[in-house]
Amino acid sequence: MIENGISPNSSCLSSAINALANMKALHTGKNIHAHVTKTGMASDVFISSSLVDLYGSCGNCTDARLVFDTIQNKNVVCWNTMISAYSSNDQLDEAKKLFDQITLKSIGSWNSLVTGYLGNEQYDKVFEVFNDMLLSGQTPDISTFSSVLCACASLTSLGKGKGIHGKTFKLGLQRDVFVGTALVDMYAKSGDIESSKRAFSKMPEKNEVSWTAMIQGLAENGHAEESLELFEEMERTTSIKPNELILLAILFACSHCGLVNKGLHYFNSMESLYNIKPNERHYTCAVDMLSRAGRVSEAEKLMMSMPCEPEVNAWAALLSGCKTYGEDEIAERTAAKIQELAEKKSGGYILLSNVYASAGKWPEVMKTRKLMKERGLKKTGGCSWIEVRNEFHLFYSQDATHIDLIEIYGALELLKSDMLVRFQQKVDIGSLVNRMI
Repeated sequence: MIENGISPNSSCLSSAINALANMKALHTGKNIHAHVTKTGMASDVFISSSLVDLYGSCGNCTDARLVFDTIQNKNVVCWNTMISAYSSNDQLDEAKKLFDQITLKSIGSWNSLVTGYLGNEQYDKVFEVFNDMLLSGQTPDISTFSSVLCACASLTSLGKGKGIHGKTFKLGLQRDVFVGTALVDMYAKSGDIESSKRAFSKMPEKNEVSWTAMIQGLAENGHAEESLELFEEMERTTSIKPNELILLAILFACSHCGLVNKGLHYFNSMESLYNIKPNERHYTCAVDMLSRAGRVSEAEKLMMSMPCEPEVNAWAALLSGCKTYGEDEIAERTAAKIQELAEKKSGGYILLSNVYASAGKWPEVMKTRKLMKERGLKKTGGCSWIEVRNEFHLFYSQDATHIDLIEIYGALELLKSDMLVRFQQKVDIGSLVNRMI
């Protein structure tokens, strides 16, 4: 266009920059930025917003902020784009500071912050922003509810999820395909599979993600046969093609139903029938399926034939099968391989230690832990949370920074003392009864 002497207008340049942002083509985007500056169009608010999005999408928040600060008359799109840039690049403190500066917040402003916290697994912040949003009088939309329900699913917070479901019902959004899918997933991950099935059945429209959530939810909640039946129904009644996650759920279901031959049929047909190349997780599921069925030798051969490096979980499944069916020779080779894979990561050693512990091989447990210590490997601290009066409280293993640290440990000591007293009372009563007998 430029070579032919035609000057692109604001709309054309914005569209081009947006396309480059989606492609993360930063170098070409910078060339257009230079052209915009040279031709005096840098002051255009639409072009500037697109440039902010470009730099943010490419992980360059510094340049995104430089462009943002040069915009004279910022509209709500500019603010939301900059907030999204910070949020998508794990700079949530900066995103929140900018958000607080907006006088008139739009639904997009709120959603940008909610999505940022969700993407960074700060679920307590998701609910905090959502509550602030309701208090401000802003009505949530489909995107808001989908994100908040996803946070509920991640925390398996059934009570809070039901509350959100009620709000979607009042606004008439529960039948939307995105909200409906989020409800199916939330109920399934929270263990309420019947509510998940009801939400799925009431959806007037179902997409690929909806079917995936329901099939996966059934498989993971112990309803393997129903999961397989639903998969067959999807193939029979819709034009939706199975994706990687659906096939993973099917392999999982076959493994837990003992349908090894059927599972192997699906696994071996992935490329020929569905044009999907099995990845590490599919191979792990197939290995687990064979190991559970006692076909340990086949499982080992499958791992040896993998086109990629097997996951540690695959070796663990094989080792578990060896333990169950007494395949000591394969077990020794597998344990050696796990130890080899664990040279630079603590995960493999922890897994090996846990397997030894479950087998009652305590000398091996101590040896593995000693190796971890010698090589400077540490286990990642655990995290747990509880919900009290609609507020989540997070606790991290060996955390000494909690604001209520003294009170928490004081309460734990009281509980410990009370448990010891109750235990001693039971022991004393038991001894008295034995003497009477």
